[in-house]
Amino acid sequence: MRELLCVVFVVLNYISCIHAKTVYDCNFDDATSADNCFTSTINVAANIGNPTAVVPTGPLSDVTSSLKPTDSGEACKLPYKVGSFSWDMYFCNRGYCPTENNSNSTCKPGKFSSLLLNNNIERSFQLKTESGGIDSVDQQCLIYYYYMSSMAGTKIITVTTEETSGTKKTIDSVTNSPFNGWIQRKILFKAETRGYKLYFEAQRTSGFQIPTVGFDEISIHEGSCDDQHITSDPTA
Repeated sequence: MRELLCVVFVVLNYISCIHAKTVYDCNFDDATSADNCFTSTINVAANIGNPTAVVPTGPLSDVTSSLKPTDSGEACKLPYKVGSFSWDMYFCNRGYCPTENNSNSTCKPGKFSSLLLNNNIERSFQLKTESGGIDSVDQQCLIYYYYMSSMAGTKIITVTTEETSGTKKTIDSVTNSPFNGWIQRKILFKAETRGYKLYFEAQRTSGFQIPTVGFDEISIHEGSCDDQHITSDPTA
């Protein structure tokens, strides 16, 4: 997949457009537990339960449903309240959400991966790629969404790369969530050689409760995470 990246040359008064390469792009919308974005089995679901008076401890819809336009073309207005429940809702509710002009707009369907951290053993999930690894080198931008429940106990998600030489490097680490919904991460890193591998790792490091972590909408792009798309000629 390629997306258009346009660079503005103000002095020369024109726009030069080049193609920025997307080297990996995967979500779980058509996946199964055994056949998904990772090389190993992980739970794949459209939701984890339905809303009750208790704060959700897992995603109630995926990134596609929660954050992308509904069938009416409008985005969900997040967060919102469900009935008399006191907590803030950051997901679609049984396939629907409020938008600017519709109190009950139909969300687009989708799925995500999730994991129950029922012990303190680290779980590792390698991105499924061609046998030669990820075919890109130099500056890379990883974009992904994670969910991490607010249940008691400490937990951690780390993202690690492995070069063809066997050298491993942690490029991202999260231990909490700013709110009870999907959180986007944009991570800039450098691949030393083509054919590197990338791993998502999750672990409960203390406590006895069983928190949930989730992953969705994973992509890797060449170049900076700050690259902007120019859609019009500012000199016109």
